Amino acid sequence: MHQAIEPRLARLAHTLDPWLQELDETWSLAETRARIVAIRDEAEDLRTFVLAPNRHWRGHRAGQFVPVSVIVDGVRVERCYSLSSAPGARFPTITVRRVPGGRASGWLHDRATIGDVVRLGRASGAFVLGEETRQLLLVSGGSGITPCLSIARDLARRGELNNVVFVHAARSGAATPHAIREELEGLTSAGIHFTVGPLTAERIDALVPDWATRQTMLCGPLPMMDALADHWHAHGLSDRLVTERFAPPAPLNRERAGHSSESTSVKVTLTRGARSLMLAPAPTLLEALEAAGERPTYGCRQGICNTCRCRKASGLVEDLVTGRRSDAANEDIRLCTSRALSDLELDLGENR
Repeated sequence: MHQAIEPRLARLAHTLDPWLQELDETWSLAETRARIVAIRDEAEDLRTFVLAPNRHWRGHRAGQFVPVSVIVDGVRVERCYSLSSAPGARFPTITVRRVPGGRASGWLHDRATIGDVVRLGRASGAFVLGEETRQLLLVSGGSGITPCLSIARDLARRGELNNVVFVHAARSGAATPHAIREELEGLTSAGIHFTVGPLTAERIDALVPDWATRQTMLCGPLPMMDALADHWHAHGLSDRLVTERFAPPAPLNRERAGHSSESTSVKVTLTRGARSLMLAPAPTLLEALEAAGERPTYGCRQGICNTCRCRKASGLVEDLVTGRRSDAANEDIRLCTSRALSDLELDLGENR
């Protein structure tokens, strides 16, 4: 399940939902399900899906993402996609780029039709507006336009887009979302810059001479983000830059986890359920918990979305992306990138 629900309700939903969905596929006692009511081609390999969710949908903040679950060849596949609509929209939207070989994005682009139903998780993510909105710079590349578009639409809805500059880079003219550009240009007289090719620090300097005075939100391909983040850092302005990555900064160090000398089983106490499990410490806590029969909530399984974040009350863990070890009490960890190096106490909270 994507959301924390009472065990009794979960059992009831498991029994009754198939019958309810014989009448309407979006009906469910517990799950957030949504019908695709419109599909728009925005650019080469970029498509928007307009969704009509059931009553369980709790909405989102501009810039957040949502886990989307679809059935591909009989197997349920889940991926996280940023919402492109403004909060409060009657019909939320996701704008999805086709990923070569991607099972979920491939299904959405090649097989999804109006009337199909997808399952949604709870919107989350920290790429959201702070208090500073008047002097704002939104920078995106490729599919990174999606959360920035949600933010721009939210500001337009609130009448606060007038002094916001939006810079977007597409890899080619065919990949440029022209309808989205026209929409943004119609919403504000401030700077809207759509370019083709790599977006460099020099290009930002030319397009937005006052960039250093603005709070900046950045999302796009990792090489572009790394180069621009270095530019902000070189000017001592890293605290004025908020980033969203669609890929982890480094791969999970599974080889190290699998061959560690610290490979004995560990005792993991789940404080909410007042029970303990003996788990293998490798490769990750998420996989170890699943192997033990637990079903924690997760999203990307790569350390990006934070859907599997939970509270570690005590114990030593290692993050397989950063290599950082921590035995601090009462800290949040990501189950999908963490492995246990000692006995642990975990509060899975809403991951139950």
